[in-house]
Amino acid sequence: MSPWKLWLRRVHLWCAVAGGLVVIALGVSGTVLVFREEIERAFYDPTIAPTSSRSSIAAAAARATSLYTERRLALVVLPTRDDAPYEFVLQVRGARTLGEADQLSVYVDPGSGEVIGQRRRRDSIIWTLRDLHFALFSGVTGLMANGLFGALLAVMSVTGLVLWLARPSGRFTVKWRANWKRVTWDLHQVVGALSFLVLTLTGATGVYYAFRAPVTTAILAVTASPPLPRVPTVTRADGAVGLDLDTLIAAVAPAFPLRSIAVVRLPASPTQPYTFTAHAPGDIGESIESGLSAYVDPYTGRVLQLTHTSEDSLGQRVIGAIEPLHFGTVGGLTTRIAWALAGLAPAFLAVSGGLMWWNRRSR
Repeated sequence: MSPWKLWLRRVHLWCAVAGGLVVIALGVSGTVLVFREEIERAFYDPTIAPTSSRSSIAAAAARATSLYTERRLALVVLPTRDDAPYEFVLQVRGARTLGEADQLSVYVDPGSGEVIGQRRRRDSIIWTLRDLHFALFSGVTGLMANGLFGALLAVMSVTGLVLWLARPSGRFTVKWRANWKRVTWDLHQVVGALSFLVLTLTGATGVYYAFRAPVTTAILAVTASPPLPRVPTVTRADGAVGLDLDTLIAAVAPAFPLRSIAVVRLPASPTQPYTFTAHAPGDIGESIESGLSAYVDPYTGRVLQLTHTSEDSLGQRVIGAIEPLHFGTVGGLTTRIAWALAGLAPAFLAVSGGLMWWNRRSR
């Protein structure tokens, strides 16, 4: 074997040894999280009799928040289906992390305005998998470690691809009639090649979540883009009272042609704007990266800033594409299925790679 191929094989092996078990856990949990919304809808979210009528969102929010006056309303998830309720997410005041927020979802029937259910988000298997996937059950320390494992996954994928390309022939061939060692070797290379793109993208984008500031700076520098626009602040006049949710939604809706407002984020401070996110058909998620978003003055209903528009700089567009690329929502259901299948690849590659290593050691 040539020296450069031997060196690449060692790098590939060392990365696998260093991050194998964690990468398997991240891949399997990521496979489930790709369909987080469908799972929560099926097992946790209540359904209602389909109705086209809609009661006041402001009144429904007041009813939900009256149940837990010690918490603040942080998120409103509006129904995108006739059989879906309003969802009001309440969290601990002054929380600095999602764990401290201890979010509660309160569901209200849009037709009657009555509370029909509630749940503590952290009590679901989805929450456990999210905590594993993003922070390895270790908070900020786990998040940073996760970024390093994402980098290892990307390096493993790239080195594996180079070794696969160096294969003289039969790159997509599996000799099923050969002995099990050869079948294992063939399958390892074919599965690795087929999952290369997804594993590289998810590993590289995973680094962003752990090291947002330096990665953002690097992206802006490489794309020669100006600094990201700051989140606008709001000036509150003495004694001013914010507009109710129904009035705000009606005022903001024209900013989202061909889209429907899906998520409203409420700030913790009176000088911060509301954030409205609108979904096109097929969009999913609660983050501001899940669709076209707007920062809105809660006292006037004026749109202060739009995100994810055609006027964004190249750097903004790259950063905005990170979440869709990480979760596979970039191409709708087809890419989500592909991402989910690729999430299982690390487990197979780890087992087959271990067998290949053992075979070499035996020789």
